[in-house]
Amino acid sequence: MRLVLLLCVMTGLLSGCRKKTSAEFYKLDGAQSVLIARDGDDAYVSPEMDTIIAGLQAVPDDAVEKPRAIELATKLASEKARVAAQRVPKAAPPPQGDPFAGRVFGAPTPVAPPPEPAPIDAGDPDQPSAGMDEKTFERIFGTCFTKGPDTTAERGVPAKTKLLKNSPDCQKRLGTPGATTTYLFVDGGVWGTIVETRTPVDAGPPVLIPGPPPGAAPDAGEPILTIPGAPLPDGYQKAP
Repeated sequence: MRLVLLLCVMTGLLSGCRKKTSAEFYKLDGAQSVLIARDGDDAYVSPEMDTIIAGLQAVPDDAVEKPRAIELATKLASEKARVAAQRVPKAAPPPQGDPFAGRVFGAPTPVAPPPEPAPIDAGDPDQPSAGMDEKTFERIFGTCFTKGPDTTAERGVPAKTKLLKNSPDCQKRLGTPGATTTYLFVDGGVWGTIVETRTPVDAGPPVLIPGPPPGAAPDAGEPILTIPGAPLPDGYQKAP
């Protein structure tokens, strides 16, 4: 009887210490192999891999495969961390040789506007004009004029005069055919001109009455006052 009881006790203890096999471990192990073979590194960061790792960690402690399940779960979690770290976006480094890398810029420096183009010099005028100062008149036309007597303009205003020389070139450019041209200057500028005609008058056949000596100049009439830029009176024309 005692021998039978002892055998029963020994049999019960041995059956109680025996561990079970976990079919879930083999299922999860096969699933992770297929997933990695299909997706490569993408498999480690997929939701399916999270489910496999959680299942391996949940294998019962009394299962024979528990140590292998924990080892595999740890390996898969490590690979997941590796792939995730490699895929974190990094700031691009500044290009090599960039002189502005790392510099802080303030307000832009104002740029001075380009200088205005100089006015185009049209050259000297070919005729005196009203208001032209005496210095400019002398520089441009002085070779054709001589100083005349002082006189008066309108309302007794003092005026200086300059007489046009009797040279063909000067008369052609600045004079009036058959006339004497005088320029008047008031307050240092050209005020006007006096054109005095010298055209001979036909006296008809000679008569036996006292008359002017032979060769005397006929009456030239009243001087004509003109303003530069204004039209000449009727019967007068500018030298060609």
